[in-house]
Amino acid sequence: MTTDTPHRAGRKPAVAFVFIVVMLDMMTVGITAPVLPGLITQLLHGNAARAAGYFGGFAAIWAVMQFFAAPIIGSLSDRFGRRPVLLASMFGLGADYVSWPWRPPLAGC
Repeated sequence: MTTDTPHRAGRKPAVAFVFIVVMLDMMTVGITAPVLPGLITQLLHGNAARAAGYFGGFAAIWAVMQFFAAPIIGSLSDRFGRRPVLLASMFGLGADYVSWPWRPPLAGC
């Protein structure tokens, strides 16, 4: 039973990393969700009906992409392990966040 102690002690940083990743992801959703309807309405010059349609479209596209991507991510996780897949996806998300300052402003659309 003492052989499990080093293994479990090594899992604490991994569990902390996963919780931090989930927290950052939920913060992103929590920041984006309240702002997106107003942003879409502003981009459509106050047309709330069209903005609601676009927001519903974004939500539907997100759900469909989750539906198709979850099995792919799951099979990659089975093949390469959970940690490398999580690290790769977090690297991609971090690169996306870092690239925000160099994107063209939405007001010009």
